[in-house]
Amino acid sequence: MNKVFRMFRIILILFIAVPLLASAQWEYLEPMPTPREGLAVAELDGKIYAIGGKNRWGYYALDVVEIYDISADEWFTGPPLLNPRIYSAAAVHDGKIFVFGGREGFWLVDEVEMFDPQVGHWIEVCNMYSREGLSATTYGDSIIVLGGKSSMWNYSSCANVFNPIALCWGDSLPSYPEPRAGHGAAVIGDSLFIVGGVGYWMLSDVSFYDGYQWQDGIDLPVELGNTGAAVIGNSIFAVGGNFDFQATNRAFQFCISNDNWIEIDTLNTAREYHGVIACNDKIYVIGGGEGDYFDRDYLSSMEVLDMTNCPVFSRENDSKAKSLSIASYPNPFSQYTEINIDSPNEIINPLIIYNILGREVMRWSEPDWRGGGQLSIIWNGSDNFGNPLPAGVYFLRLNTTDSDRIQKITIIR
Repeated sequence: MNKVFRMFRIILILFIAVPLLASAQWEYLEPMPTPREGLAVAELDGKIYAIGGKNRWGYYALDVVEIYDISADEWFTGPPLLNPRIYSAAAVHDGKIFVFGGREGFWLVDEVEMFDPQVGHWIEVCNMYSREGLSATTYGDSIIVLGGKSSMWNYSSCANVFNPIALCWGDSLPSYPEPRAGHGAAVIGDSLFIVGGVGYWMLSDVSFYDGYQWQDGIDLPVELGNTGAAVIGNSIFAVGGNFDFQATNRAFQFCISNDNWIEIDTLNTAREYHGVIACNDKIYVIGGGEGDYFDRDYLSSMEVLDMTNCPVFSRENDSKAKSLSIASYPNPFSQYTEINIDSPNEIINPLIIYNILGREVMRWSEPDWRGGGQLSIIWNGSDNFGNPLPAGVYFLRLNTTDSDRIQKITIIR
């Protein structure tokens, strides 16, 4: 009888635990009212803005702006753009949405538009060097507008800096290595990533700007053009796009604690030229297109991936690590920093510092540091071989018997 009872308990535990360990899955939400591809997306105050795009053959652009209320799971119509556009880019700064570039008919759009919900309509704020298939992302106090193309084979490697306070352009960042359009852009800490895209061929390339120069990142597992990217915590997600010359439903995640990309749950609907945005630990994918050029399906469907309780998801302020106390001072630092750790549990792995690519640069593995308690380490910013590390963002990973914590540390030179 006792054996039967124990077996029943084991089966019950497995029945409960297996769903918790399963990876997150994409689910459909309320579809967007206007099917379209080539739209720009932005999130502001719990609402997702779907901006412009097209839903017919050719380059006939839409001025449509539709707004999705995340909490209510419903759409409503917003103020239209002043300039219809497809293949544009949007970014948010200080409660305002900015839209850059794109195409209307046979002409590229050079007007930059801004939307302030307090004002209630779009206004033109300045012009730009026009191109389509570009990306835009907030980076510190600026918006960086990356890449795109100005003609069929004229791909850009520009990283232009827009000042959203003065509403003007500043000095550009250095050009990144591989010109492209249809890529994703993402920011983690002080590092700006550009992911995949289309150049003179489909690209798997990933590059990142560390605040000083562009460096090669870890490539995607596949060539992925016309894609989108989003960030949750310390992870970049590249979702959908064009793979092997057709729309794909594949999706990938890169976390700084790993040294490669992993493939996650596939979208329910393959799509390219879609919108990708993250909010509250969830990734939203909106619209897009699939099929060949002359027999095209323009999509209104919207999908969400909830990464809140996903086992592979890691973020700096993980609630599982509340029992840990990690602090480093000074941070940022130029010569040395003191890392103080207070852990009530046994530390089961060495203390390791990774660079922004997830590669190990420094390790402490003294046995006296394995038992938990209070630890203090002086680090001078060198690697395992005593070589000074370049300026940038690094991550200390601490693994205890019941927690996994990552602490950001910044070196300045």
